[in-house]
Amino acid sequence: MLRKLLVPAIFLILVGLAVGYKLYYLPRTQVEDTERVWVRRWNKYTTVISYPFPGGDEVNKLVITLDKGVIKNVEVGVETKIDASIRYQERFAKEIPQILVGKKLAEVGPVDKVSGATLTTNAFNEALIRLKQQLGS
Repeated sequence: MLRKLLVPAIFLILVGLAVGYKLYYLPRTQVEDTERVWVRRWNKYTTVISYPFPGGDEVNKLVITLDKGVIKNVEVGVETKIDASIRYQERFAKEIPQILVGKKLAEVGPVDKVSGATLTTNAFNEALIRLKQQLGS
């Protein structure tokens, strides 16, 4: 009796592991976190973006402060441990507020590559699209 239950259970576990392994190691070429939402706390909206980088996956925390639809502040958390991308992300974090602060979120389009940080900029643009959709802008 136990064997009848154990064999299918082991089979399902192995299939699950194989599928998970395959999904994790598939080539990734675009921003993957299109399902992530922005979390609102008062007038601050926070999300996390992640994207593949040749040295490993990158993750940044974004915080955008809005006041009546106008961007008041943009914070980008630089959490990379990859030397090649640190300077790009730090420059991105420094320059993106200068580009966006004072503009209406509804009127902001995709930003061009900032500080040579193409992958970070692309992920940021995807996150902006999600925020605008979430807010109905």
